[in-house]
Amino acid sequence: MNETSYIEISKSAIQNNIRYIQKLLGKNCLLSSVVKGNAYGHGIDTFVPLAESCGLRHFSVYSAHEAEKVKKAIRCQSNIMVMGALNKTEVQWAVRNQISFFVFDFRRLYQAKQVAETLAKKAHVHIELETGLNRTGFENEELKQLVDYLLKNQNFFEIKGICSHLSGAESISNYKRIKNQIKKFTKLSANLESVLTVSTKHLACSAAVVMYPEVRYQLARIGIMQYGFWPSKEVQVHFWGLKKAKDDPLQRVLTWKTYVSALKHVKAGEFIGYGTAVLAEEDMKVAALPVGYANGYSRALSNKGKVLINNKRVDVIGYVNMNTTLVNVTSLPNVALDDEVVLIGSQGELNISVSSFSEMSNVLNYETLSAPARQYSEAYCRISIHCKIKIKQMTTQVFTPQSKPKNNEKEAIADFLFEHLDQYGDALTDIVKCMNYAMQESESPGGYIFAVKDDENYVGVVVVNKTGMSGYIPENILVYIATHGNYRGKGIGKMLMHKTIETVEGDIALHVEANNPAKHLYEKYGFTNPYLEMRLKRNKNTK
Repeated sequence: MNETSYIEISKSAIQNNIRYIQKLLGKNCLLSSVVKGNAYGHGIDTFVPLAESCGLRHFSVYSAHEAEKVKKAIRCQSNIMVMGALNKTEVQWAVRNQISFFVFDFRRLYQAKQVAETLAKKAHVHIELETGLNRTGFENEELKQLVDYLLKNQNFFEIKGICSHLSGAESISNYKRIKNQIKKFTKLSANLESVLTVSTKHLACSAAVVMYPEVRYQLARIGIMQYGFWPSKEVQVHFWGLKKAKDDPLQRVLTWKTYVSALKHVKAGEFIGYGTAVLAEEDMKVAALPVGYANGYSRALSNKGKVLINNKRVDVIGYVNMNTTLVNVTSLPNVALDDEVVLIGSQGELNISVSSFSEMSNVLNYETLSAPARQYSEAYCRISIHCKIKIKQMTTQVFTPQSKPKNNEKEAIADFLFEHLDQYGDALTDIVKCMNYAMQESESPGGYIFAVKDDENYVGVVVVNKTGMSGYIPENILVYIATHGNYRGKGIGKMLMHKTIETVEGDIALHVEANNPAKHLYEKYGFTNPYLEMRLKRNKNTK
C-alpha cells in the first residue's frame, strides 16, 4: 500500500552538495554524513546508498537504532559513528560490530571496557569533552581520572577521536560563546593528545565549517548542508559576503508531494471546514489534500500555508486536520482530481522552500525536514537521478488485435478493472465482453487496451472500442479507465489519457456519470459534453 504523499530524492543534488562541501573542507578533512532523524526526513535506506555512490564512507547517527538502519543500508565498507544514546546492550552490539561511539561519562566508559573484555574486541570510542554546551561531555576536572583509566585499560579501547558539540554556530548572537568553546576545546584536546594516541579531532557542524573555518579539523559532521539547506539565513549571508556572490551552491535534495483527492464547489455565505474559521465571501472551488498534521504537515499552517498546483501558488484555508488539508483553487479553472500538489519543492518556475515553509509554521528547517519522516517509510521515497529515474519503473503496455494480451494478462486486467472501477464499474462478465470486443475475440471492429504496470502489478487500465461508424459517430468509445486507489496523485490517469489520445486514430467519445469526479480529468484533455444523452432501457425479457 502506498501513502497519501511521497518524497522524491535527487541524486544529482546530493552529488552537487557533497562536491561543494568537500571542496570547502579541503583534502585533509573527512566529511561525516549526519543521517540522524531518518536522514533529516530523507530516509536512511534511500539516502545512505546514494551518498555512498557519491563517494561518502562515514556516517554519523544519534542512536543504536539509527546505526542499525545505516548498517543495513550501506553497500560499501563505510564507518558508522553513534553520537548519542546507547544502553548497555547497545554498547555490546556496537563493540561487536566495530561501530564507534561517543563516550561522555564514566558509566559508558566502564560499560565499554566490560563489553570489550568479554568480547575480546576493542571498543572504538570518541572522547567527548564538555566545552560549554552543558549537555554531555567530560569536565576538565575529570580528565586526569579519564586518562588514567584509558592508559590502564588501553588494550580494550581504540580511541578514534576527541570531540565536542558547539552551542549554536548558526547564530552570530552566540559568537563569543562559540569562540570560548573553540579556545577551551583546543586546550583540552591538546592536553589529551600529549598522553593519548589520537588521530582525529572533530568539532565542526555545517554552520561551523562556514562561520568558523579554524575548526575544520580531521573530520566534520555535516548534516543539513548535504541536503541542500543552509543552517540559517545568517550562515548563508556570511557565505555570500565571503564569496562576493549571490548564487546558491547548494541544491535541494527533497521534494514533498501529494495530490488532489477531492474537489468541492462552495457557495458564497457557506462555512468551509471545521468551525467558523473560513466563510466563503464568494462562490469558491476547494480542493482536499490527503495530508494533515498526522503526516507532518503542521497545524500551524492553518489559514497561512501555501502549496503549488498547476504551476500556481494557492492558499491553505481553514484548519489543517489530522489527515486532510483544504486549499482554495478558485483561480485554477482546469484543476482536476489526482493533480500533483507540491508541499515542499518546485513546480514550474515556482518554489516552496523548507525555509519559507518553516517561517509560515514558525519552526526550524531541521524540524520541518524531519516531520514527514515521522509518518512515512522509506518505501515511499522516490529517487530522481537527473530528474529522470525513480525507484519503481512504470511500464505501459498497448494491446491490439494484432498484439493481444496473454491469458494470464487478460485475466489480471479484467480483475483489476472489476476491483478498481468501484461504483462506476460493471459485472466481471461485461468487462470481459468489452475486452473481447476490443481484441476482436468476437466479430467486431476491434479496439485497444492500454495498461500501466509498476513492477509486476497493474496500476492503471484503459479499454477503447472502435465503433466502425466513421462519419456518423466518433470512431472510438473509451469504455473503461481505472487507476489503483493507492496510486492516485502519481500521474497514472494522465499517463493513460495521454497514451490513449496519442495512439487512437479518430474522435473519442466516453460516457461519464454527472457525479463522477474523473470528469475533471477528461475536461482537462479537451473532452466536452455538448449533447444530452437519452436512453430507452428495455426489459431483456420482453420483445
